[in-house]
Amino acid sequence: SRRTAELCARNGGPVLRSFTTGNEVRDLDRLRGALGERKVSVWGSSYGSYVGAVYAQEHPARVDRLVLDSTGDPDPGRVAYGWL
Repeated sequence: SRRTAELCARNGGPVLRSFTTGNEVRDLDRLRGALGERKVSVWGSSYGSYVGAVYAQEHPARVDRLVLDSTGDPDPGRVAYGWL
């Protein structure tokens, strides 16, 4: 999987580099706002559990419920190579 991750990183271009946890958290909050919701219930599985945890840390007043299932490794280096 390390080789696959390296090939993706090399050939993915700017689009692949835009897929970051920070961008996903921002997008999730923008979606919440666009739907007119004051709070959201977040269910994150695998890598999504990391995104959900970061969202809850950055926007605690906007989270009604949080479920983290099959949590991933919080180390960014291992996440980058381990889940592809």
